Amino acid sequence: INQIAGQLLDTDQRNKECIRATQEQLNARWDQFQHLANEKKDALNSALSIQNYYLECNETKCWMKEKTKVIESTQGLGNDLAGVMALQRKLAGMERDLEAIQGKIYDLKKEA
Repeated sequence: INQIAGQLLDTDQRNKECIRATQEQLNARWDQFQHLANEKKDALNSALSIQNYYLECNETKCWMKEKTKVIESTQGLGNDLAGVMALQRKLAGMERDLEAIQGKIYDLKKEA
């Protein structure tokens, strides 16, 4: 637009003011359009971040429910040596999983 306006100004001396006014009006509208587009982009990025946060929270919640079921399933293990050893293995694995969950919850709280 500015290039064409410059060419018009070089060739048409009679309508200089009208050409400049139109050029300024179009440049102002373009700036306003860019500003609004950037605001919309920021709003969409914000919404995406919030949506990702909720998804991560839900995944963590499901993960915790799954681990709760695993802990509850250890109730049926016997009190004999084999049962105690199986329980020990499951609980050692759960301990690692709970540390990971705790780290994830910490990250989510920080992000909130």
